[in-house]
Amino acid sequence: MDFSQVRRLPRHATPLRRQVTSCSFLRTRTKVVENVVRARQKTPRFKRGGLEIYEAELGDYQMVSRLLVEAFYTDTRVPENNLSPMQKRGLERDQNLDLRARYGRASREGGGVIQSTILVASKTETTSEGDQVEEEVGCVALGTTPFVGSEAQLNIRDLYAYSNRVGATKFRQVEDDGTCLRPVVANLAVLPKARRKGIAKKLMREAEEVAKAWGYQELWLLVEKDNPKARKLYGGLGFKAVKEEPDDAYKLVEGRIEKLDTTNIYMKKSLRGFPLQQLENADWVSIALLAGLGSALTQDDVRELVSARLLGVSDFLNHV
Repeated sequence: MDFSQVRRLPRHATPLRRQVTSCSFLRTRTKVVENVVRARQKTPRFKRGGLEIYEAELGDYQMVSRLLVEAFYTDTRVPENNLSPMQKRGLERDQNLDLRARYGRASREGGGVIQSTILVASKTETTSEGDQVEEEVGCVALGTTPFVGSEAQLNIRDLYAYSNRVGATKFRQVEDDGTCLRPVVANLAVLPKARRKGIAKKLMREAEEVAKAWGYQELWLLVEKDNPKARKLYGGLGFKAVKEEPDDAYKLVEGRIEKLDTTNIYMKKSLRGFPLQQLENADWVSIALLAGLGSALTQDDVRELVSARLLGVSDFLNHV
């Protein structure tokens, strides 16, 4: 950590003891540093119970890259399958370059057509010695993405082409060729040791607030079809499946990264106020099934059908 870049704290600021982890995966060292607080230009968007969510700056992107690699490419069940330190460093470098190209341009230039941000969740805990230790444990990226019809243009070259256009408001409307901008969340990640604590949900809620502040009334995401846990999380937050699309993805396979075929599911959530949001986000297929089956269902059947909304109604029907 370069302490020369840490700005002076306001007189009223309370210093924290911050956990600093070595960048090297060959030999990770953790130490508590007194009276150092990350310098931030903005106040946290969310702060409660030791959890804090803030918008990352360009200088934070390397840390975010390390977090993503650890969250996405760590096999907690079979440690022997994990990447070597050299592989991790190379992956972090590539991830950092992608983040800077995809989200950094809007952060640097500001006021352009493309809007973007990365939200980071940090957790502060008190050790048995009474030290306060802060660690980044999760993140999510949000950016306005060009859509042609119902297909997202995720290539960085397409993103840069649209960023050269002016008048963001114009592109929130569908043009003659079916082009428009839509806010899309990506790279939702939480470290394995910090999962099942509601951090992912809090990050998504803050992403929704950012999208609304940008003037949008809907939020989109793409999730892999073979990721039922993520699909359940997003379904529970009110996202509805819109369509499927074949794609490829890099995955951890026996200690190496492989490019595999996959299927992405486009999901959308309305951000409009009550009651429109509830009406648009409702799964009317599940509701119709419940109404049709009526008294023939036991309480256990009802609970299973409601859960099926999160996993896909068609999947449930295959077992009825």
